[in-house]
Amino acid sequence: VASYGWTENVVKYTLSQGVDSKQIILALGSYGYDWAEGGKGTSVYNSSALSTAKSVGSTVYRDPASGCLYYEYTKDDIKHTVWFEDATSLAQKASLAVDYDLGGVGFWKLGNITDSIWASVLQATNHSNADKWLKKAGTAAKYPEKAVN
Repeated sequence: VASYGWTENVVKYTLSQGVDSKQIILALGSYGYDWAEGGKGTSVYNSSALSTAKSVGSTVYRDPASGCLYYEYTKDDIKHTVWFEDATSLAQKASLAVDYDLGGVGFWKLGNITDSIWASVLQATNHSNADKWLKKAGTAAKYPEKAVN
């Protein structure tokens, strides 16, 4: 999970080091982390993060600073904070490939990429198959864009 600003700074830094923009492939991760207070983060897929939020009755928020989703819950008297990516946050980062004329984008790990993520990333990068995937994805679930408390 990485903020748009951090990702853009990495792209800018890499370009400042003389790397040809076409040699840069922006890697995107469709996952998140469940951070137990006082412990280490556990990797979670975005689909399982959403399932957990629903099962524990948590509200999912979008952090305006990072563009990523998060929520909190308590299990066995331990507070957990879950941060994860979705179609919106990944598309925002993918648009950097167009903005900086990069060689392309790729996913860190395939197998958990939803139709709405594919559609959003393809649309953000002006890919010729974007319309096909948008139709396949249908109306993607919208997440609340509430301010961080």
